[in-house]
Amino acid sequence: MSYAILKFKKQRGATATGVEKHHEREKNEYKSNPNIEPEKSYLNYHLIKPKLSYKEEIDKRIEKAACKVKTDSVKFIDTVITASPIFFHNKTDEEIKAFFKHALAFLAYRVGRENIFTAVIHRDEKTAHMHVCFTPITKDKRLSAKAILGNQLSLSKWQDGFYFFMRKYYPEFERGKRFNRIVNQKEILTVQLEYALECTLEDIKRIKVEMRRLLYTLSNNLYNKSANYLRKLRKIYDEKTVELQESVKRYEQLTKTFSNINEFAKDVPVGIFPKIEPKEESLRLVKRYS
Repeated sequence: MSYAILKFKKQRGATATGVEKHHEREKNEYKSNPNIEPEKSYLNYHLIKPKLSYKEEIDKRIEKAACKVKTDSVKFIDTVITASPIFFHNKTDEEIKAFFKHALAFLAYRVGRENIFTAVIHRDEKTAHMHVCFTPITKDKRLSAKAILGNQLSLSKWQDGFYFFMRKYYPEFERGKRFNRIVNQKEILTVQLEYALECTLEDIKRIKVEMRRLLYTLSNNLYNKSANYLRKLRKIYDEKTVELQESVKRYEQLTKTFSNINEFAKDVPVGIFPKIEPKEESLRLVKRYS
């Protein structure tokens, strides 16, 4: 069995120099990690190479976004990406590099390419792995690791998203054991509702695109196609109209439920919502999963 592995570690600004020395192999010796073979460090390489020191890269991004910084703020996230050792067995250097490129694309989509200041691949240890560091700056210019990573349930969704995305390229990957902590019912329902809302909204957008395409086809074929062909197109369009109406109705119901979740959570058993299977052709692969 092979697993794609994604791990996060929150870091405050003071640790930036130490992390940099480790990732960039600037130390003379590594007593804390005897697995490092310095004679092989020349095999390490960057997919994103920092132009400044880690501290300067972090400060530059925070200053540009004009973020409010507290004394205990998490200023960057140190991310480790790797896979089960068996996955790398008999893989060529180019195949290994391709794996890390795919993984980096997933992370860049989720956190913003502009927030990532280093992505270095280590080949001087037993198992190849990549360290990616990024500042947790949100789209609305807040420095918030909580908003980016979320709580334990959100981290489980991160793992689902990473698994589904990487499985597109590597079908042999399996999903690791899911987070199984007992949480309060309101929290579980909130996550499920958020995801159901997101999926329904994407369905509405998809149906609208399909309907626009059908209208275009109809308008351009009124005089060139048989009556049978046009009737078929019209039937499909009518079916899509019904599907759209149902999706909009479902979205409205979910929105109402979400707004009343404090009351709703008291009486409704966990698991009321069916599991929504992600569509692999959709961008949901690199968004959030429940």
